[in-house]
Amino acid sequence: MLYGKKSMIKKYLFLHFTILLYTGAMIVSKLASAYPLFSWQFFLLYGAVLAILLIFAILWQKVLKLFPLNTALANKAVTILWGFLWAAVIFAEQISVNMIVGSAVVLVGIMFVIWGNYSEAKKCS
Repeated sequence: MLYGKKSMIKKYLFLHFTILLYTGAMIVSKLASAYPLFSWQFFLLYGAVLAILLIFAILWQKVLKLFPLNTALANKAVTILWGFLWAAVIFAEQISVNMIVGSAVVLVGIMFVIWGNYSEAKKCS
């Protein structure tokens, strides 16, 4: 049973690494928006966005093999939290109480999906 838990932890770490990579595209995209449309900096940064999204798409296919679709998509909502973190840390944007409460609701929803899938998996084994 312990091996199974370690295996699931590794799978969830891979899932969240993949989601974190996806948020990197958002960061680079926002950085690119600071440059004129046809500047070399704009093209360089948007090329980086496309490269990140390509890598994400490949990794996401692996995620979909490891998890049920509802679990993978529910966890993808964590991008909201990463977005808040990057907005505050990198771009010095303000985070409101409403944003925090909304994020908490999203996290609770994700936990319900994970617990439901875990309970269903225990019944089958």
